[in-house]
Amino acid sequence: MSFAGKYEMTSSDNFEEYLKAVGVGFATRKLAASSKPTEELTEDGNAFTLKTVTTFKTTNLAFVLGEEFIEEREDGDKFPTTIVRDGNKLVQTQKLDNVTATITRTFTADGLEATLEADGVVSKRSYKRV
Repeated sequence: MSFAGKYEMTSSDNFEEYLKAVGVGFATRKLAASSKPTEELTEDGNAFTLKTVTTFKTTNLAFVLGEEFIEEREDGDKFPTTIVRDGNKLVQTQKLDNVTATITRTFTADGLEATLEADGVVSKRSYKRV
Protein backbone atom coordinates (compact mmCIF):
# COMPACT_ATOMS: atom_id res chain seq x y z
CA MET A 1 0.00 0.00 0.00
CA SER A 2 1.27 3.45 -0.91
CA PHE A 3 1.12 6.00 1.86
CA ALA A 4 1.46 8.90 -0.56
CA GLY A 5 -1.46 11.30 -0.57
CA LYS A 6 -3.09 14.32 0.97
CA TYR A 7 -4.99 14.05 4.24
CA GLU A 8 -7.27 16.53 6.04
CA MET A 9 -7.80 16.26 9.77
CA THR A 10 -11.37 15.42 10.75
CA SER A 11 -11.04 14.96 14.52
CA SER A 12 -8.57 15.41 17.34
CA ASP A 13 -8.72 14.10 20.90
CA ASN A 14 -6.45 15.09 23.83
CA PHE A 15 -3.92 16.83 21.55
CA GLU A 16 -3.22 19.78 23.83
CA GLU A 17 -2.41 17.44 26.74
CA TYR A 18 -0.02 15.50 24.47
CA LEU A 19 1.71 18.74 23.47
CA LYS A 20 2.09 19.63 27.14
CA ALA A 21 3.64 16.19 27.81
CA VAL A 22 6.28 16.76 25.10
CA GLY A 23 7.21 20.19 26.42
CA VAL A 24 5.49 22.55 23.98
CA GLY A 25 4.96 26.00 25.51
CA PHE A 26 1.55 27.44 26.36
CA ALA A 27 1.06 29.84 23.40
CA THR A 28 2.27 27.33 20.79
CA ARG A 29 0.09 24.60 22.36
CA LYS A 30 -3.01 26.80 22.11
CA LEU A 31 -2.32 27.63 18.44
CA ALA A 32 -1.54 24.01 17.53
CA ALA A 33 -4.56 22.62 19.36
CA SER A 34 -6.90 25.01 17.55
CA SER A 35 -5.56 24.23 14.06
CA LYS A 36 -6.91 21.66 11.60
CA PRO A 37 -3.85 20.60 9.61
CA THR A 38 -3.61 19.07 6.20
CA GLU A 39 -0.81 16.55 5.77
CA GLU A 40 0.67 15.62 2.40
CA LEU A 41 2.97 12.63 2.20
CA THR A 42 5.17 11.87 -0.81
CA GLU A 43 7.37 8.82 -1.13
CA ASP A 44 10.22 7.72 -3.35
CA GLY A 45 11.36 4.26 -2.30
CA ASN A 46 12.46 4.62 1.34
CA ALA A 47 12.64 8.44 1.13
CA PHE A 48 9.59 10.38 2.31
CA THR A 49 8.51 13.98 2.75
CA LEU A 50 5.68 14.90 5.11
CA LYS A 51 4.33 18.41 4.54
CA THR A 52 2.01 19.74 7.26
CA VAL A 53 -0.01 22.85 6.49
CA THR A 54 -1.96 24.93 9.03
CA THR A 55 -3.20 28.49 8.90
CA PHE A 56 -0.22 29.40 11.11
CA LYS A 57 2.70 27.53 9.59
CA THR A 58 3.84 25.02 6.99
CA THR A 59 6.48 22.44 7.88
CA ASN A 60 8.33 19.86 5.79
CA LEU A 61 9.78 16.72 7.32
CA ALA A 62 12.13 14.81 4.97
CA PHE A 63 13.30 11.39 6.11
CA VAL A 64 14.56 7.99 5.03
CA LEU A 65 12.96 4.98 6.70
CA GLY A 66 15.06 3.60 9.53
CA GLU A 67 17.63 6.43 9.50
CA GLU A 68 17.88 8.75 12.51
CA PHE A 69 17.71 12.47 11.72
CA ILE A 70 17.35 15.72 13.63
CA GLU A 71 13.75 16.94 13.59
CA GLU A 72 12.91 20.58 14.21
CA ARG A 73 9.50 21.12 15.77
CA GLU A 74 7.31 24.13 14.98
CA ASP A 75 8.49 25.84 18.19
CA GLY A 76 12.16 25.49 17.17
CA ASP A 77 13.03 22.60 19.50
CA LYS A 78 15.34 20.02 17.85
CA PHE A 79 15.72 16.34 18.71
CA PRO A 80 16.70 12.93 17.21
CA THR A 81 13.90 11.14 15.38
CA THR A 82 13.57 7.81 13.58
CA ILE A 83 10.66 6.66 11.42
CA VAL A 84 10.11 3.02 10.43
CA ARG A 85 7.48 1.20 8.41
CA ASP A 86 5.46 -1.56 10.08
CA GLY A 87 2.96 -2.95 7.57
CA ASN A 88 0.40 -0.20 6.94
CA LYS A 89 1.93 2.03 9.63
CA LEU A 90 4.67 4.62 9.90
CA VAL A 91 6.04 4.68 13.45
CA GLN A 92 7.90 7.85 14.45
CA THR A 93 10.05 7.83 17.60
CA GLN A 94 11.23 11.18 18.97
CA LYS A 95 13.92 11.36 21.67
CA LEU A 96 13.00 14.53 23.53
CA ASP A 97 14.89 15.96 26.51
CA ASN A 98 12.83 14.33 29.26
CA VAL A 99 10.64 11.82 27.42
CA THR A 100 10.42 9.59 24.36
CA ALA A 101 7.39 10.28 22.17
CA THR A 102 5.88 7.94 19.59
CA ILE A 103 3.59 8.89 16.73
CA THR A 104 1.99 5.93 14.94
CA ARG A 105 0.26 6.74 11.66
CA THR A 106 -1.99 3.90 10.49
CA PHE A 107 -2.97 4.20 6.82
CA THR A 108 -6.17 2.92 5.22
CA ALA A 109 -7.75 3.40 1.80
CA ASP A 110 -9.89 6.21 3.28
CA GLY A 111 -7.31 8.08 5.36
CA LEU A 112 -5.07 7.75 8.36
CA GLU A 113 -5.32 7.50 12.12
CA ALA A 114 -2.51 9.05 14.15
CA THR A 115 -1.89 7.91 17.73
CA LEU A 116 0.51 10.16 19.65
CA GLU A 117 1.96 8.91 22.95
CA ALA A 118 4.32 10.49 25.48
CA ASP A 119 4.75 10.18 29.23
CA GLY A 120 1.50 8.22 29.65
CA VAL A 121 -0.55 10.71 27.62
CA VAL A 122 -2.31 9.48 24.46
CA SER A 123 -3.84 11.63 21.72
CA LYS A 124 -5.72 10.41 18.67
CA ARG A 125 -6.15 12.36 15.45
CA SER A 126 -8.13 11.22 12.39
CA TYR A 127 -7.60 12.31 8.80
CA LYS A 128 -9.54 11.66 5.60
CA ARG A 129 -7.81 11.16 2.26
CA VAL A 130 -8.58 13.95 -0.21
